[in-house]
Amino acid sequence: MPTARRGAAACVAPSGLIYVVGGNDQRHVEAYDRATNQWIKKGDTLMQRCQLGCASVNGKMYAVGGTGSIGSNSDCHKSIEVYDEDADRWALHECRLLQARSAFGCAVMKVKAYEDSY
Repeated sequence: MPTARRGAAACVAPSGLIYVVGGNDQRHVEAYDRATNQWIKKGDTLMQRCQLGCASVNGKMYAVGGTGSIGSNSDCHKSIEVYDEDADRWALHECRLLQARSAFGCAVMKVKAYEDSY
């Protein structure tokens, strides 16, 4: 990986690229392309995010919570950033966490809908 870091988050984007977001008091984003075995510099997040959560849902990637610097819980974020892979651009999502969070993971589940048989 071109930029060594800790406190970053990673997820697989809809394109299949593996994104590494934030960490080490940074806004850097890099993506790994398994087909070419190369790292690609991507658009920076709007805020420094360490110890954040990251997930890909319905064609968009989300950087959730985190802190502005490693080892600090006083500057935890409630904000969520959403990434448009085609535009290579992050934007603030209108939704915010109810409580600032850091040092957590994100998971995505697809739940099959069913009809109740009452």
